[in-house]
Amino acid sequence: MKTVIVRRGLKFKYSVYTASGEFLFNARSMKEIRDYYRWETRHGTIEIRKDL
Repeated sequence: MKTVIVRRGLKFKYSVYTASGEFLFNARSMKEIRDYYRWETRHGTIEIRKDL
C-alpha cells in the first residue's frame, strides 16, 4: 500500500508528498485530493495521511 502525505502549502492550502518526501502536486481542498485518488482509495491501494 502506498502512502500519500498531505501538508500545508505556501501558495495553496495543501501540498501532497510521497512517503519518501517527493513533491507531487498542490491542491486547494481535501476534496480535490480525494477526487484525484478516488479509484486508489476505493480499491485500497493508497492511504492519504494528513501531516498538519
